[in-house]
Amino acid sequence: MKMKFIISLCAFLTAALAYSDSPLTSTYFAKYCGADAVIQVYKEKGFSEELMQFLSSPKENPIHKIALINEISWGSDQYVKGYEAYLIANKKGITTAVFEALKADKGTQKELYKITKTLSADELMSWAYLQALGDYFHPAEAFKAATLAHNRMKEKSMAHATVYALIRCQIAFDQSWCEVYRVGDEYLRVRNYKTNRLSAEAVSTILEYLDLYKEDC
Repeated sequence: MKMKFIISLCAFLTAALAYSDSPLTSTYFAKYCGADAVIQVYKEKGFSEELMQFLSSPKENPIHKIALINEISWGSDQYVKGYEAYLIANKKGITTAVFEALKADKGTQKELYKITKTLSADELMSWAYLQALGDYFHPAEAFKAATLAHNRMKEKSMAHATVYALIRCQIAFDQSWCEVYRVGDEYLRVRNYKTNRLSAEAVSTILEYLDLYKEDC
């Protein structure tokens, strides 16, 4: 029994170490987004209601929103749970069931669009990124929300595309390392965006990691 426990523990630690080097966990770009002010608020107050309001505000820069979430980093689901509670309390028609539906395997984009219509593209993007970072072993649970956010911006916003791409890369990480490179290359190097374009430094930082998988193509 003791030996089985040790073997199981070793397997878990090996998996954890592998995922600590992955598209979601190895792409720190927050410092290149001009979001120092909001990041400082997080460092002083934690993930407060003030910052949840920031994520939901249509007046705030989506680049600063993903920079904040990138700064919060990965490994804890307390942040996405906190944001879910905030959205449930402040958005009409939003319940726990909505987030469960977003995470579930079933449900079409059309069906999900109906139940999330009171959520903005920024809110879906923020929830998706928090969800993916909080549970990076199961990135598919954040993918539908990221897709909705990306599509609602008509695929013209780089901030929303970046979250979408990173989550797609994390899903591909278990399937095809070449696909990790291809997704990053397509969405962060090849495509052109009209709005919310990340700085060259931020993009370079992300691609520096994702490009490591080019040799697997």
